[in-house]
Amino acid sequence: MLSVTCDAGTACCSSTTKFNGIIPTEAVEKRYMLSSGPGGQNVQKNATKLIIESDRTRERHLNLADCFDKLRSTIYDVEKNMNSRVQTEEDTAIIRQVRTVSSHIFC
Repeated sequence: MLSVTCDAGTACCSSTTKFNGIIPTEAVEKRYMLSSGPGGQNVQKNATKLIIESDRTRERHLNLADCFDKLRSTIYDVEKNMNSRVQTEEDTAIIRQVRTVSSHIFC
């Protein structure tokens, strides 16, 4: 089984930038696992991790390509839904807060 993990903190997204289909490999952690048996999970305080798994084939590189296809497809779907969504007052407040925090961190 192949698991591709992306941390939301590694990718910089802007509401004005359109996804071009390129996924930077340095922003992706690839882990290879033998099985997907039961096990305990840590409860995360923030949902910032994405895990995409594929065991469609017996070939590692084909499963990796399948994971990237799934990720690409999900990003396109989210982008399509976000473009058709009307921005609320809560969205505006969150964007304003993120920009304020970002300006303090990166300046």
